[in-house]
Amino acid sequence: MYTNRVKKFVLLLIFTTAVCAWAQSGYEIGPGDELRISVYDEPDLERVVSVQSDGTIRFPLVRVFKVGGLTVQEAEKALEEALGAQFLVDPQVTIEVKEYKAHTVYVLGSVRKPGFFALTGPTTVLEVISKAGGLSEDGSRRILLMRGSADPARLRQMIEQSGAQAGEEELRRAGLEPPEIIDGRKLIDEGDTSQNRLLKSGDVLYIPKMKKVYVLGEVARPGGVPYDEGLTLLQAVSLAGGTTQMAANTITVTRKVDGQEKRFKLKLKAIMSDTSKDLVLEPDDVIVIKRRWL
Repeated sequence: MYTNRVKKFVLLLIFTTAVCAWAQSGYEIGPGDELRISVYDEPDLERVVSVQSDGTIRFPLVRVFKVGGLTVQEAEKALEEALGAQFLVDPQVTIEVKEYKAHTVYVLGSVRKPGFFALTGPTTVLEVISKAGGLSEDGSRRILLMRGSADPARLRQMIEQSGAQAGEEELRRAGLEPPEIIDGRKLIDEGDTSQNRLLKSGDVLYIPKMKKVYVLGEVARPGGVPYDEGLTLLQAVSLAGGTTQMAANTITVTRKVDGQEKRFKLKLKAIMSDTSKDLVLEPDDVIVIKRRWL
C-alpha cells in the first residue's frame, strides 16, 4: 500500500513538472530577476543583467529598456524590435532567466525544508511541497492555502525565527485571507489532481502538525493515531490494530477541558452492539484499555 502511494506521488509530480516545463517561457519578468541575454551572431552583446525595481534593465545600444511585466517571449520580441529599429538587421534575441527572484511563494509548518520558493512558471501545490522536501512525519494532510497581502519580510522572519511553526491566527494577522483547505489525502495519497491548485506570487502554503489521539494498553499497536474530525472511539481502537485477547471490557477516555481532566468510562461490548453509544473523540484524547483480570 505504501509503495503504491509513493508511486502515485512520483508519477503525479513527473506529470505536473512535464506539463509546466513547456510553459516557462511564459514566466512574467519582475524586479530582482537576473536575465542572461544573447543576440544571435553578436557575441559582444551577451550580458547577464538584473531587473531593477522599476522593471528596467540596462543593455547595450538601447540603454534603458523595460521588461518588467512582460513574459520571456514578449521581452525577447520587444528587444528584437528595439534593436532592429535602429541598430541591427533582423536580430534574434534569446532571454534566459538565470535567477528567479520576482515571484515567490512561502511554505510554512510541518515540511522538511520550510522557506520561500521562486515561481519559475506555472507552479502547483504539489511541486512546491516537493521543493520543500515533502511533508514531515508529523505533517497533517489538511493543507492550508492562504492568499492576501502579507508582508514578505514578516513571513521570512517567521521562517527564520520560529522554525516556520507560526499558527493560523498569526498568519491571518500578517494580512492573509482565510485559508482555502486542500485535501492532502486526496492529493498525495490518491493522486487527485483537482486538489493540485496553481499558485501565484505571495501565496502561503501552511501545513499544520497532525492532530492525534492516543490509544494505550491492550491494543495491538499502542500509541498515537491520526485524528480527523468526527473520529470515534471504535475507529481509534481499530486504527491502533484492535484490542488484544486480554483487553478488559471497560475503556477509560481522558480529556482536558479548560485545563481540567475529564474522564469517561465506557463499555466496549455495549458500544460494539449499539454504535449510537460510541464516543466522538477530540484531539489529544487519551484512551486506555486495561488488561482484564484472569
